[in-house]
Amino acid sequence: MFTANDLYEAQAEGDPDWQGFPWRNFMVMDYKATQAIVSKDLGLEQSQHWTTDKQWRWDKINQCFVHENAIKLLLKIRLGVGIFEDDPRCFWGPGSGLSKFDKRVGIITISNGNTQEKTVHLAKLIEEVTNGEIQAFSAHDPGGYDAWLNYCKHNDGHSVFISHDKDMTGKNNPWINYQWISMTIGSVTRLGQHLGRANRRLPNKDNVYYFFDDPETAISATVDVIEALSDNPGSSEYTAEKIMRIASFWYEGSEVWKQAMLPDLVQAINDYDPVGARGLNSMRHINTGATCPGYLQGVLENNKSNETITSNLSDIEGDKGSNQNIEVKKEKSVPSDDKLYRENLKESIRSFAKVVVKTEGEYFTVASILENPMVTFEGQALTLEQIAAPPLSFEILKQALENEDFFASTVNRNLSVIKNKLLRANETLDGRLTFLSHADLLDKTTKNVAEPVDLVEDFVYNVLHAG
Repeated sequence: MFTANDLYEAQAEGDPDWQGFPWRNFMVMDYKATQAIVSKDLGLEQSQHWTTDKQWRWDKINQCFVHENAIKLLLKIRLGVGIFEDDPRCFWGPGSGLSKFDKRVGIITISNGNTQEKTVHLAKLIEEVTNGEIQAFSAHDPGGYDAWLNYCKHNDGHSVFISHDKDMTGKNNPWINYQWISMTIGSVTRLGQHLGRANRRLPNKDNVYYFFDDPETAISATVDVIEALSDNPGSSEYTAEKIMRIASFWYEGSEVWKQAMLPDLVQAINDYDPVGARGLNSMRHINTGATCPGYLQGVLENNKSNETITSNLSDIEGDKGSNQNIEVKKEKSVPSDDKLYRENLKESIRSFAKVVVKTEGEYFTVASILENPMVTFEGQALTLEQIAAPPLSFEILKQALENEDFFASTVNRNLSVIKNKLLRANETLDGRLTFLSHADLLDKTTKNVAEPVDLVEDFVYNVLHAG
């Protein structure tokens, strides 16, 4: 896979085939960090935090956004309407290189769910709050994309195209110079395809600007490939240095858009990667095109069950409708054999953490674990497969590895992180106690982590029996 990282390295090396592509400027609206500080002072729970999903929530009864007035104000700020024309929070406000463009052409992507209604309605809101100065087009209006392309071709005015990320594959408009990504995109492949809409080569197109509501999504655009290839797993400083070389990276400051310095990036990467959403419980280790072997079709287990949820149908009060509760029974889903196979691969990979813990880091690579040697643990002779107890047997996993259904390089990186934590914490009693005070447990309800419950149980045992 030829990535944007490869593109810029080829440019730096003077490769004539890769000159003339615009530079990617990542502009990050770090609402998460600000919100964390404020919520701590106010004593807010995690469930009360603002998210992009909440921001774009749709009221089906009234056919408008739940937070309609807040969305209108947000649009005025970000699009520089009226008193917000020179506001630092505007996309083309102080510090943003986008301000030099006479013709600003953008893409806005928002969270999925009721997508057709939301994108059509948002296009109308943008034209309303900007008094028609920005022409807006929806991906879900008949002929919306062609109308946008035609407008850009024959007009010098500003315009935006509203969509969600999956709609953008294969759509190219050479005039695009910015994107507002107001959603979290977990798949690095999907994100790369999405960002590629604006990164097309065009005469006199030197820069493109990407505005992220979620810092984690922004860092994912560069960090994932770099970390996967790194010889120094988990080295956030190494990763940050690489990011600084391949993209301008900005944070929204209190006064202007300003470029992030290396310590800022190191801190951000420490917060988000690699022991975060890309731990052993992530699907990033699995080939998204992996197909279920014929002999496993129809026999893999689906662990999902029925559940009844009570949720607010609407947050709007007064003349736009009152809050109502609705009970929704989610039927037990029956995923395809291929999806079940990939889920079982993920669970099997996660089980390797038990091997690292119980062998005190002696086995911490996929190759060494799948050799399945016999080891002694607490006076018992066990194979590594018996210790891990994965949903798929080691023989099946060996075949999956040979077929490239999962990637040993990224798994090994996370296993080495667990090993390093284990060895550091094993050094002293203080180290063990410190580890226990900061451990995050991995279970089936979270994507975070490196520490399975087994690891913590073993450390409790070690602490109790320490010299």
